[in-house]
Amino acid sequence: MKTLFFALTMLVIAPAVVRAEIFIGLDLADAQSGTELNLNLGTSSTLEIWMSGAVDQNIRALSINLNSDNVGIVNSSNLLFDELTTRWPLNNATADWTGQSATGLLIDNAQGATLGSFAGTGVTFTAASPAVRLGTIDISADTVGSTNLAFSPGSNGVNDATGGITGFAVGGRSLNVLDVTAIPEPSSFAALGTLAMAGLVTRRRRR
Repeated sequence: MKTLFFALTMLVIAPAVVRAEIFIGLDLADAQSGTELNLNLGTSSTLEIWMSGAVDQNIRALSINLNSDNVGIVNSSNLLFDELTTRWPLNNATADWTGQSATGLLIDNAQGATLGSFAGTGVTFTAASPAVRLGTIDISADTVGSTNLAFSPGSNGVNDATGGITGFAVGGRSLNVLDVTAIPEPSSFAALGTLAMAGLVTRRRRR
């Protein structure tokens, strides 16, 4: 009983873990939906990168990777960060996240995804704006299949004005690449033929 009371007391007095979360989608509502996103084979979609946090939390430095658990389904390009001159004036980010690796990373250079700078304003979350857009990235649908796309902390992690933030969360998203021009299999043709014959017989009987 004493142990239970102590545990409950610690829950009350322990400070809440402040964290930030990054998620991706066609827009904010889509990014927050957490559902699967269908892409058509051979097309490219511009997805928005969003970050949420506690009210009044200020993110001053950020290092992230973009990971895919199934290599070759989608690829990334044309990464554009918002407000580089004010948020991240010492930005070291490349303008393009490209390339695949044997480990399934879309990006396998954490430094290339570093926005890190304590000199800028960073991003601050408010009650009115609990989520802030970081930028956009183009995702190409290269092969039919599904993959989970998610962010992970880079080499420098996520930092506020006092240092690293623990409990950093990432928003995963399942991307499904569909071939809308796929030719039906022979079995599908057979089924269509059977339906056509049945329709023809019915039509002749009505006459």
